[in-house]
Amino acid sequence: MIDKGKISIISGPNRKYNLKMKQFLKGGRELSIMKLISCMQQSKSNEQRIQSAKLLQLLTIYLISIAPVQIKNLLSMDIVLFIQQLCNKLCKEKTYYKSIDKLFQSCWINRTCKISRFRSNAVFLLYTGCYLLFVPVLLAQENARLSSSSLLRGEVRAALNGQAIEGASVTVNKQTVNTDKDGKFIIRADKPTGILTIKHIGFKERSVAYENMTTFLKISLQPVERLLEEVEVVSTGYQKIPKVRATGSFVQIDNDLLNRKISTNIIDRLDGVAGGVLFDKNQVGNNQAFASIRGRSTLFADPNPLIVVDNFPFQGDINTLNPNDVESITILKDAAAASIWGAKSGNGVIVIQTKAGRFNKKTQIQLNSNITISEKPDLFYRSQLSSTEYIELQEFLFERGYYAASLRNDYSYIPQAVDVFQKRKLGTISEQEALSRLDQLRNTDVRNDLLKYMYTRGGNQQYALNISGGTDRSHYYISGGYDNNVATLRPNSSDRKTLNMRLSNGYLQNKLELTLNLGYSYSTDKSTGSSYSPLSPYDRIVDVHGNPLALPNSSLRADYADTVGRGVLLDWSYRPLEDMNKHNALAKERMLRSNIVLTYRPMKQLDVSLLYQYTDQKNDRQLLAESNSYYARDLINRYTQIDKVTGAVKYPVPLGAILDRSDRYMIGNYGRFQSAYNQLLFDRLQVNAIAGFEISEDKFGANSYRYYGYNPETGVNANSTMNFIDPFPLYYNPTSSSRLPTGASESGGVDRYLSYYANTSVDYDQKYVLTISARKDASNLFGVSSNQKGVPLWSTGLLWNLHNESFFGLKIFNKLQLRTTYGYTGNVDKSVSALLTSTVGKSSSNGINQWGSYYTEIMNPPNPSLRWEKIKKINTGINFGLWKDRIVGGLDYYYHDGIDLIGDSPIAPQTGLTKFRGNSARVKTKGVDISITSRNIKFNEFEWSSSWLFNWIKDKVVRYEAAKGSNRTIVESNWSNPLVGYPYNSVFSFPSRGLDSLGLPIGELDGESSSNYSAILNQVDPTRIKYHGSGSPRYFGSWRNDFRWRAFNLSFNLTYKMDYYFRRRNVFNGNTYGFAQEGYADRWQKPGDEQSTYIPALIYPMNASRSTFFNYAEVLIERGDHIRLQDIQFSYDIKFNKRSGQIIPRIQVYGYINNIAVLWRANKLNIDPNSISSSPAPRTWSIGMKANF
Repeated sequence: MIDKGKISIISGPNRKYNLKMKQFLKGGRELSIMKLISCMQQSKSNEQRIQSAKLLQLLTIYLISIAPVQIKNLLSMDIVLFIQQLCNKLCKEKTYYKSIDKLFQSCWINRTCKISRFRSNAVFLLYTGCYLLFVPVLLAQENARLSSSSLLRGEVRAALNGQAIEGASVTVNKQTVNTDKDGKFIIRADKPTGILTIKHIGFKERSVAYENMTTFLKISLQPVERLLEEVEVVSTGYQKIPKVRATGSFVQIDNDLLNRKISTNIIDRLDGVAGGVLFDKNQVGNNQAFASIRGRSTLFADPNPLIVVDNFPFQGDINTLNPNDVESITILKDAAAASIWGAKSGNGVIVIQTKAGRFNKKTQIQLNSNITISEKPDLFYRSQLSSTEYIELQEFLFERGYYAASLRNDYSYIPQAVDVFQKRKLGTISEQEALSRLDQLRNTDVRNDLLKYMYTRGGNQQYALNISGGTDRSHYYISGGYDNNVATLRPNSSDRKTLNMRLSNGYLQNKLELTLNLGYSYSTDKSTGSSYSPLSPYDRIVDVHGNPLALPNSSLRADYADTVGRGVLLDWSYRPLEDMNKHNALAKERMLRSNIVLTYRPMKQLDVSLLYQYTDQKNDRQLLAESNSYYARDLINRYTQIDKVTGAVKYPVPLGAILDRSDRYMIGNYGRFQSAYNQLLFDRLQVNAIAGFEISEDKFGANSYRYYGYNPETGVNANSTMNFIDPFPLYYNPTSSSRLPTGASESGGVDRYLSYYANTSVDYDQKYVLTISARKDASNLFGVSSNQKGVPLWSTGLLWNLHNESFFGLKIFNKLQLRTTYGYTGNVDKSVSALLTSTVGKSSSNGINQWGSYYTEIMNPPNPSLRWEKIKKINTGINFGLWKDRIVGGLDYYYHDGIDLIGDSPIAPQTGLTKFRGNSARVKTKGVDISITSRNIKFNEFEWSSSWLFNWIKDKVVRYEAAKGSNRTIVESNWSNPLVGYPYNSVFSFPSRGLDSLGLPIGELDGESSSNYSAILNQVDPTRIKYHGSGSPRYFGSWRNDFRWRAFNLSFNLTYKMDYYFRRRNVFNGNTYGFAQEGYADRWQKPGDEQSTYIPALIYPMNASRSTFFNYAEVLIERGDHIRLQDIQFSYDIKFNKRSGQIIPRIQVYGYINNIAVLWRANKLNIDPNSISSSPAPRTWSIGMKANF
């Protein structure tokens, strides 16, 4: 045994140093390399280093004196590594030491082999003694370079609340690591002094100097608001991927940026701030997406992106999700990012992560409240015929017999001015009376009455409250929200109530974690079922005293409705202002979403998870036409029968109210088993892998029915007394008859999916990353045999962190990444089936044919080879950071090839069909995404930063086998029968050569001027029509600027859309006689006008082909390019002085203005390209307050 007195041989004047040595010895057998390094780094002279070496000699003597069997238990690998480090240089120079080193490694590694314990221990002790003989010499030679490669340890936390920051990147000398879930890190440093750089999304970058390798660094980061970038950690819905290993194309929008915009719909908040996402306000056709991610990859299948909420696919109404409960949104854009979701990810994936509590976090209460005021719609935005012009037009038509058919009977609708013309003609009123009535009509504009009595300022109120917190073993988040919306059209309104709760508990020292999530939403929507559309610009809905007036409707004239039935029939007058409150719809929507996640970590490297979600969504809608509503009175009167002899009245439609009810439901069950492996091998190879399987089932159904003679108080109806089989004559026209509408329908279905998936990421030395993903989806929707029901999808990606290379010498770049991905995603078209499907006949005929029998209609002929749609995706990108992230950004080029798309193909007529729908189409898309964020100015307390988004996209249909129709079909609706070689949303027109001397529009036929409109329309040569370009923007993006000065914040967003076209609608064509048209005053009226106008002359009788030709002529095509000031947001942070024991709130007062103005547009007609045929979205003003306790 060693005599403790001998320790005095290393005693010296430095008592602090000696004390540390004694504390080291006092630790007994708990020897650690970190303790040794700590002591060595405290040495400031060669003498102290030699003393340390002598201490090691004494320790070795002490260890040798212990029984040999205990040596292997006492000498840890840390000591061995330490000694090897000390002798590293000398071993390189002296062959003698190399042989000793090799001997030692052999003995240490094989110390448990079956050889003589004495021999093994002897060799081991001999080696140790030899090593320690040279320790003093080595220490003296190495001096300050003793710790040339050491470990730094520390933790990163948020300065605001002390919360640990997971996933923060810590960099020193081009070596980068990420903090763990506790915010801690360990990184190797080549020099004893230097600077650490710490970065994380939502926080300001910080540089920290270190001078002492033994000091545990405690680093805090200050939050930064409104930051959008592809973040350090992104979520795919299956796993969280550090950005340094993300080969795919991601964009994440954090909570601050989401809350920059005020709206009740979370998806609306992505408009103008998410790169690669287009919200197209002027889509055509009946199969359009609410938003497109990198264009369109399908023709007739579902074009919408997949929405994922808290790791589960969201199949319900996204409006049930309260935006105040959303923490962040990640958009997956390419194959590597989205293919993990398989056959549902062809259109991209929007991953929504809701808020949750945090471990070891104090209880926090957050309150958010705001109010929004919306302006009335601008009904004068679109030009239309004035009352004087419309009366002039009606008189022109009256004189030429246009209304003759309606005037032959006493009930058909005729306009009020025409009624005056007819009465003047018949002499029932004088010329003076006629002029007086017409003057009264000329001085009326129905839009003024509409704005005063039917429209109002819209409003929205939002209230959201949540409480969150956590201990070391559990955390929680509970929230409630209420939204109240008042629409601009009276009496429409809606509200929404939401309740969310998330609880998480850890067991078995947090190796087992159980998370429960419950979300409930209840919404109501009240609206009028009586939609009033003026029939003329001079309609009057109130008299001079504001009392509702009766107006003619499109079926009956006012005089007939006033006098028919002589008191036997119900009042048949239509008073729109009065009726809007008697025919009301009430829709209720309930959404329950609950899920459970059980995660077990048997070891640090392995997670095993079991996930289950249950969703239950129900929609109930009832439309009640009260007994005194016009709808009920009109339907009852329409079928009423009066016996001409006895005067007895028979009501095939019972007296009373009419109630239409519809119910829809969807019940979803979703389960997933997943294992995740994460391991660092050989100090340089990081392996992440997940694998699992999913199973899901969605049951859905809908039914509707109608109750006649309904009593709202008792719920009794009279349907059992009615005859729905036989047709009944109409009262005002006994020669016409129809069956009573039942309003009955029923539908339903079941979708089942079974999926297997795996994803692997390999990161070598934080420089090179390889990802591989594979998935197979199977469903009951496709195929007949089992091998046709599934589709295999896969992707692979590569990432090169160029900035981590030793040869990388561009100092202006602190980050430079190159990446590329390749793979396949899929899509589903639920409108087709591999099996023969049919439906009961049309509801308009109650499913009964002309012979009184029920019949069915074929929806899909059998197609046993039907397959899933597949989209091949290639993406190449670069991410960069300049001047310590003063400028950060990314550039992506992508190519999509949609193969096996659902399309129409010709089929032999002998089958009874002329075409069938199957996998016969193909679409290619390519584009570029660029995002750049810059910190422009940071001076004292003033900061200015900018974010620029640029997107270019081009798509083309390359295969479509259905026979092409006439040129008219291509020009009118290319989207229904796409033309190969052009975009899906193409704008075509008929070439126009102006007007002739008679005011007729002139087209081209066989290269010559022609007014043979039928021949021009029915050509089948696409080269005879003109292609202008895409109807969707090819270039779009935004430029957002954020300013901060002390507690004040200001932000504005400019959006732009370029290189696309739109067709003007409702332009006067000379023989369409409605009043909601523009250009009437500019029409051709006399020879010579053709030199100054392109609006045709007014003609009668109507020429339908001429109307169609002009409506689709090239003169009505305009460029849609424009720049818009979308919104302005401003806020002020209020801070309170901290007092002992007081709960200190942090309050922010904010305001927001949306839909501000179009700053520039390419068209010269002052048309808002986002509102071609309707009024622009009204400007909204919001003010609110946030408080944190």
